[in-house]
Amino acid sequence: MAENAIPIHAEQTLDGGFLISGYQYNDATGYDMYVVKTNANGEVEWERTYGTPQNDGGSMAMQRPDGLIILIGVIRGEVTTGKLYYAHLNPSNGDVLYSVTHQKYDKYSPGSTPLLLSDDRLALATLSYGPPPTWEVAFTIFDNAGNIIQETPISSGLPGEDYIRDLEPTPDGGFILAGFNYTVPQSSWVVKLGPNGEYCGTAPCLDSLFVNNITPPLIEGGQGGEQTNQATLYPNPARGSTQITCTLPPQLPFGVLELYNLQGQKVRYWVLQPSLYPSQREGITQTLDLEGIAPGMYVWRLALP
Repeated sequence: MAENAIPIHAEQTLDGGFLISGYQYNDATGYDMYVVKTNANGEVEWERTYGTPQNDGGSMAMQRPDGLIILIGVIRGEVTTGKLYYAHLNPSNGDVLYSVTHQKYDKYSPGSTPLLLSDDRLALATLSYGPPPTWEVAFTIFDNAGNIIQETPISSGLPGEDYIRDLEPTPDGGFILAGFNYTVPQSSWVVKLGPNGEYCGTAPCLDSLFVNNITPPLIEGGQGGEQTNQATLYPNPARGSTQITCTLPPQLPFGVLELYNLQGQKVRYWVLQPSLYPSQREGITQTLDLEGIAPGMYVWRLALP
C-alpha cells in the first residue's frame, strides 16, 4: 500500500483478488479517498486516489456481480466540509466511469459498512451533522445509479451522538444494524428494520434496544489543566475559548469532544478533524468556542468512534 494510506474496508473480488479502500494523505491535496486492487497473491494491479485538491474523506469500495466497482465515500463540498460521494469504477484500472454526490447539513458521509442488495442497489447507514445539536443517522438505500431512493432516520433517543457501524441482512428480508451512543454510561445500540425499512421508533421498543456498559475508548478530564498522554486542554480554566491538542488512532477520521456540567448533562460538543500535516496526521489542534456557556465547573470527554 502507498505511504500514508489507511485502510478502512477490504473484500474479495470476483477474480479472487482483493479491493482495499480507505483514505490517504499527501502534501498536494491533503486527505483523499483511496483504493488499491490486488490479485489473489496480494500483488498490486492498480492503485488510485479520488477527490478534490482540498481535504476529502475516507471511502469503501465493493464489486457488483456484473464486475463494476462501486466506491462510496466523502468528497469536499464547495461550502460544506463533506458530501457523500458515489461512483462507478472500471475494474481493470480504477477509472471513474460515473459519479454523483449528495449534500445534507455540513457533512454527509457513510456511517456503516455497505451492503449490496438485489438489482445492484446499495444499503448503508449514513451520518449527517451540522452545527450542534444537528446530528442524524439514517438507514439509506441507493439505486444502481447512486440515487437515494429510501432514507429512514433512526435514533436511540438518548442525548449523545448516535453511530451505526455494522449492517447485515436478516432471513426475513429485513436488516439488523449495530452501533452505539455516547452517553454516560456508554450504551451499544441494536436496531431491527423490516424489508422496507419499517422501524418501531426510538429505543427501547420492539425493534430497537440498548446493551448498557459497553465502553468505547475515551479520554476524560476536568478543571485545572488536566492532561493525559493523548489530550490537553489549554488554557484551563478558560473564558471565551480554549484549545485542545490531542492524538487520534490512525484508523479514525475524527473525534468528538463533549462538555458536561456537574449534573451529568451535556452542554456542548465539537467534532474534531485531524491535522493537515503529514507528520501529525493523527493529531489535532483545534480552538473551541465557549461563548454562551455559563461560568462554572465542567467535565470534558474525548470520545472516539
